[in-house]
Amino acid sequence: MTRILIVDDHPIFRQGLAMALEEADDLTVCGQGASAEDAITLARSLQPDVVLVDLSMPGGGFAALRAIHDEHPQIRLAVLTASENGEDVMAALRCGAVGYVVKGVDGQALIEATREIAAGQGYIAPALAARILSEMSLDSGAGDISESLAADEAPLAHLTLREAQVLELVAAGLSNKEIALRGDMQEKTVKHHMTRILQKLQARNRTEAAMILRKSRGG
Repeated sequence: MTRILIVDDHPIFRQGLAMALEEADDLTVCGQGASAEDAITLARSLQPDVVLVDLSMPGGGFAALRAIHDEHPQIRLAVLTASENGEDVMAALRCGAVGYVVKGVDGQALIEATREIAAGQGYIAPALAARILSEMSLDSGAGDISESLAADEAPLAHLTLREAQVLELVAAGLSNKEIALRGDMQEKTVKHHMTRILQKLQARNRTEAAMILRKSRGG
């Protein structure tokens, strides 16, 4: 059973969210809070598997993410917010979040996203991830891939083990479907991993991500 802590300063929304999650047999809401202070205190006392945090709440969602991640790195953190700002997404990831869910998602999609977050696979709302990557491409123009590397001396160090494995297979020329079969995953899970990989490496596409891997090895 995956235990979830929900922190949002709108009680009606929070309760509705809890009801939606409780419809899944493998998910249970172990606590609710309304502020960053609540999030930090309840995470410490309840030790949930997943914490869903709103960004715009008393004390600030980013502060809550940083504090919980520093104290309890094993807890999976996710943002559930109305913000579709790309900068908020990147800031949340830097604060330790592995998931970014936009409010308004239907109950089943929320359940599936929470399961993926609990499994450490990472999740960003697909439509949002696609738009952010498109904006990154437009902003970066046609610059050399070395510009991405310059932003971080060791970008690959930020990948999880599973993300690194997926990137290895991408660099080997495998498609998402082939990677899913090789790694015993669903194809949509591979897509979510790719979203995280591209965000972390600041790569515009699969080819650039593979180039970063090869360049790191002197290839």
